[in-house]
Parts: sequence; C-alpha cells; structure tokens
Amino acid sequence: MANETTGFGIRVQVTPDGGSAVTFKETEVTVQGYEGDEKIEQTTNANTKFRSFEPGDLIEKTALSGTGTYDPDQLASYKAALQIKGDVEVTFKSGRKLTDRGWLRSFTPTGASRGNMPLATFTLEFEGEDASGTDNEAVIPAP
Repeated sequence: MANETTGFGIRVQVTPDGGSAVTFKETEVTVQGYEGDEKIEQTTNANTKFRSFEPGDLIEKTALSGTGTYDPDQLASYKAALQIKGDVEVTFKSGRKLTDRGWLRSFTPTGASRGNMPLATFTLEFEGEDASGTDNEAVIPAP
C-alpha cells in the first residue's frame, strides 16, 4: 500500500506479542490521557451537613482512539491483533514517539471511496505497567 500523504502525519503501530505489526496512518486522533480513581467517602458521625471525600489513589491511562488509513490486504493481521497485549508506538510528524504496552481493542473499517484511502476507526487500551510489572508512566508528547 502506498504511503498516505494527507492527515496529521501521525502513525500508530501495534505489535502484539508473538504477532505481526499493524499500522494506522491517522486522519483523526485522540491520544491517551489519564483519569483519576473514584473519590473515597470519608464521612463520619461528626459530619453534620456535608459528606467528606478524598481523592482515590490510582490513576488509569485512558484509551487512544482515532480514524486512520489501513491496508485492506492485511485484514487478517488486524483481526489477529485484537485483544493481544503488545508494544504500541505512536510516531508524530515531528519525530517524537510515544511507546507503551497495550492492545488493539477495536478495529472497524468505515469504507472506502474512489480516489481515497480506506479508513477504519480503532481504539487502543494500555496496561498501566511494563512487562516486568513496573508502573509504566508514559510521557504523552503534544502532537
């Protein structure tokens, strides 16, 4: 498949453990972020008017989602990559990279039209730790 020359110049590649890499060239993307844990209630009998809360301790990495071009000749590879943990690499036009461990949660072709590259929507999830079990706090570069 020829390289796509339009879009943001962002490439997402997922390489499932023991599998083949699949690639998307972005036309629209929402990079991963962070979400805090639910609040923890601290209300006691001493509270007379308002409940008391504290922030939770855990942080979750949010999903990366987007729309991008894909290679229709590799549909079996995209299907095989679903729900298999592996290496995720997001390369921005500037050359900056985001690397993490995660998996392809969804892949949905949205169609193709004459003169345009075939597009698919996709969602990636992240495990929150590296292969050794160490917290993996990825740095999220600005696109």
